[in-house]
Amino acid sequence: MRPSRDLTGHAHGTAVSQVENLSLVQYVASVQFSVRLHRPEVPSAVANPYRELFRAPGSLAFSAAGFVARMPISMTGIGIITMLSQMRGEYGLAGAVSATFTLSMALFGPQVSRLVDRAGQGRVLVPATGVSVVAMGALLLSARYDAPVWTLFVFAALAGTLPNMAAMVRARWTHVYRDSPGCTPPSPWNRSWTS
Repeated sequence: MRPSRDLTGHAHGTAVSQVENLSLVQYVASVQFSVRLHRPEVPSAVANPYRELFRAPGSLAFSAAGFVARMPISMTGIGIITMLSQMRGEYGLAGAVSATFTLSMALFGPQVSRLVDRAGQGRVLVPATGVSVVAMGALLLSARYDAPVWTLFVFAALAGTLPNMAAMVRARWTHVYRDSPGCTPPSPWNRSWTS
């Protein structure tokens, strides 16, 4: 019978003879210890590539802002449905208002991104986000105070001007690492990373 090998590649006697002399817990502990002893050293740059990634000036700030800005997007549609179905008692109306919000994001999103490409993030994101936040607040107040149904649709459509924050963060990463090997240089007409 050939000797068995543990995770490090070292030859041992058969598994039966190992278990006869050691309890199972002792055997597992000895294998783990030998794996720790024979682990190759990993350079620190390879061990944590994110440390190097976030050393670029401003990268942590815009990544954190993008993370926070994307958090509510996934729950907005279901939140509108839940709010309106509870306050108005109509699932059809709730679904229609939520669909209006989603469709308006699909329609306004490319338009807002086009404006960002032309004028820069700093000049477009604040007003577009402001319109979206004010419209979402007005939608909440309209639902709370039983405003006419048409106001729910208007404010849901205006709330869809919310910029695509994932695209904005990607544009910032492209700008930060545009001179790095393997990074495609930005197009001359794409100015979304400026300002």
